[in-house]
Amino acid sequence: PVAARGPGMFWPLVGGALALGAWALTLVARRMNRRDHALAYYLSLAVGVALAVGAAIALVLGPSRTGLIPSRHAYDAIVGLLVVWTVVHLGVGVIMQLYCVARRAAGRMTARHDIDITNVSLYWHFVAVTAAVTVAVIAGFPEVV
Repeated sequence: PVAARGPGMFWPLVGGALALGAWALTLVARRMNRRDHALAYYLSLAVGVALAVGAAIALVLGPSRTGLIPSRHAYDAIVGLLVVWTVVHLGVGVIMQLYCVARRAAGRMTARHDIDITNVSLYWHFVAVTAAVTVAVIAGFPEVV
């Protein structure tokens, strides 16, 4: 709608940056696991989880702080849908990261047998693209039009 301000740029950009940080730290964790650096592995995933949670919160704050109401207009609903889609996938990614922490702590994943973190890294590639597209659409599109 003409009067819609959109979710702004600040919170979506913060959320996108945090999501990309979580993705990068998952890749770092995979590398640290292969090098058998357990402490760096756990630290990378712990910070990655924190960044992913922060990304989800920041992405939700954008539309909520600017008063977008999904039941009011299709534009608001599309922004809400994109944010929910991204937040759900961030949540699944967090569960997967925590699963990898538990697998390594239980001795079920080693530097040699690391398919768990390898597959989780592949999933996080998808999450990074999802977050980048979502941020580009909800923060960038209102500025272009």
